[in-house]
Amino acid sequence: MDEPVAYMPTEKAQLISVRMRVEELEMMLRHLDRHSLDLLLYATSINGTPDRYEWSVLLDLIREVRDAYGLRSPDR
Repeated sequence: MDEPVAYMPTEKAQLISVRMRVEELEMMLRHLDRHSLDLLLYATSINGTPDRYEWSVLLDLIREVRDAYGLRSPDR
């Protein structure tokens, strides 16, 4: 039988992989920044204790940033 060939990505392939990961992280940060700013602006506009409608809006804004699995991907 032939010996298996060890897989070793080239330096260029590693660089492309790292670049793609950085772009993905930058996209997630832009998504988080946008939605957390929306949440902050809405929360600071509430006077006193939020009513039922304002709580539902706050929860929806939080769900835009986070779901049961952690930070949401902007691709979803």
